[in-house]
Amino acid sequence: MLFQAYRTTEHPDDENISNELYGDNKDKNAFYRLKNRLLDEVLKSQLLLHFRDNPAFTASNYFALARLYESRSQFALVVPLLRKAEKLGIEAEDFQVLDGIYAAWVRLSVESVLGINPEKMLEKRRRNFRQLEQLRLLDDALALASYRLQRGQLYDPNPQVLQETMAGIIAAVSSDSDLSKSATFRIKLYEAFSKLLLQQQDYQTLESYLLVTYKDFTAEGILLKAPAETSLQLLTYLANTLNKNGKYELSLAYAERLRQELELKPSELANKYITYYYNVLLNNYSETDLDKALYTLHEMAQQDVIINDALKRVYVFSNQVIVLFHMGDYKRAMQMLLRTTMDDAFQSLNKHLRLQLEIAEPVLRLELDEPDMAVRAIERLRRDYQEILSEHTAEQQMLVAIKRLLDGKAIRSELLNVATSLQNTLQQGNTLKLGQWFEARAQTLPVQTLAKRRTKRSSKI
Repeated sequence: MLFQAYRTTEHPDDENISNELYGDNKDKNAFYRLKNRLLDEVLKSQLLLHFRDNPAFTASNYFALARLYESRSQFALVVPLLRKAEKLGIEAEDFQVLDGIYAAWVRLSVESVLGINPEKMLEKRRRNFRQLEQLRLLDDALALASYRLQRGQLYDPNPQVLQETMAGIIAAVSSDSDLSKSATFRIKLYEAFSKLLLQQQDYQTLESYLLVTYKDFTAEGILLKAPAETSLQLLTYLANTLNKNGKYELSLAYAERLRQELELKPSELANKYITYYYNVLLNNYSETDLDKALYTLHEMAQQDVIINDALKRVYVFSNQVIVLFHMGDYKRAMQMLLRTTMDDAFQSLNKHLRLQLEIAEPVLRLELDEPDMAVRAIERLRRDYQEILSEHTAEQQMLVAIKRLLDGKAIRSELLNVATSLQNTLQQGNTLKLGQWFEARAQTLPVQTLAKRRTKRSSKI
C-alpha cells in the first residue's frame, strides 16, 4: 500500500499516508521504519535492474562482489570477478575503480596459493595512479572554474590567478602521451580548456577549438562513450560562442542540433538543457528578429519546467521587458517590468543585476510622457541603490542624464558621453543597451556650439 501511494502520487504527503496506515498516531516511528525498509528494497531492485547498464557501472558491481567474497576468504570467487572488473574498468577508463581493483590484486598476491605476481600489478597500479592524479588535477581546476563562472566576473577578485593556474594544469597533463589517448582524458581536457577560454573571454579561439573538438569527438565516437550530458554541453557552448562572435545563422544551426539531441536524452537532462536551448534562440533572435525573440519568450513561458522555477520565470519576464523595449512597445514593456519587479524571486537576484533592469523604469516613463512618474522612479532608485550608485559611475551618469532630459537641460555632447561610457563600462552586463537609446536621444538635440555655451555662462553671471 505504501509503495502504491508513492508510485501513483506526484507529490506524496507523508502525514496523510501515515494517518491512512496507522490512524491519527502522533508517534511516526513505525511509519518511517516502514518507509526506510521500502526504500532499501527499491534501491536493491534498482541495483539489479541497472547491473549491466554500462561498463563503468558493471565494473563497480563486479568489484563490490569481489570485495564481499574477499572478506569471506573465498578467493576462488574473487579472482574471476576482479578479472572481469579490471577488463571493464579499462574499457570504461574508470581510473578510480581501477585503483581499488589493483589494490585488491596486490592484497591477493600475499596469498601464495594464488600465484599472483605482485610486480606486474604494482606497475599497473602505479601507471593507473599517475593517470588518476592527472585527472584529479583537471577536476580540481574545473570545479574552481565552474564556481567562478557561475558567480560571474563581477565577483571574482583576481580572475588572472585562476586562469594562470588552469593554463599550467592543462599544459602539464597534456604532455602525458599515454593519457592523451584516453577518451576520458580528452573529455576532461575539453571541459577545462573551454572554461579557461571562457574565463579569458577569448571567444574567437574558443570557437575554433569547439568546432574542431565537436568534429573529432563525433568522428571518433567519443561522444558515444562520454556521459550523456557532454554532447549537450558541447553544443550549448558552441552555439553560444558563435552567437558571441556574431555568426547568428551558424549559431542557430547548432541550436537545432542541440534540440535534436534533447529528444534523445533522459527527461532530467532534457529539462535542464531546454532553458539553454531557448537562451541560444533568444540571444540570436534578439540581434536578428525581435518578433521571433518575443515568440521564443512566449514559448519559454509555456514550459512548466521553466515557468515553475522562480529564477527562470524572472529570467523570462525580464527578457520580455528588454525585447519589448527594443521593439519600441514601451507600454507593454512597462507593464512587464512592474510584473517582474513584483515577483518574489526578483528580490533574490544580485542588487547590481536588479538595478540594470530597474533603471529602465525612468526611461520608459519618459518615453510614455509620464515625467512625474519618471522623477519618482529616479528618486526611488537613488534611495534603494545608494551604495551601488556610489561605486558604479555609469549607472549614476544615466540617472543624471535622464533627469536632465526630463528638466529640458540635456545637451547633445553630454548624452553622447553617457552613451560612450555605457559602451565601455557595461559591455558585458548592459542587456538593455541603453547606450544606443542615449545616442538616439542625443541626435534629437541641437549641437551646442562653443559660442552658445559661453552665452549661457555669461547670462548666468
